[in-house]
Amino acid sequence: MVDSFTLLSLVRYIYNESSADEKQQLEETLQYDEEIKTEVRLLSDAKRLLPKVSFYPKDETVRKILSFSGKR
Repeated sequence: MVDSFTLLSLVRYIYNESSADEKQQLEETLQYDEEIKTEVRLLSDAKRLLPKVSFYPKDETVRKILSFSGKR
């Protein structure tokens, strides 16, 4: 059987967004595939280096959105 994982599937795994089946397959593959293991390690390192930021809209912006949505 040939296992093939896309970059997107590896990113989903890093962010714990994989399906249970996909996660199980990938974890089994990680036991013997050094190339995939390296990719997962690099993606994990990159995720860790991303800044931890949160964006909050201004109260006025939220009011405008809520006002607009109430008109429909």
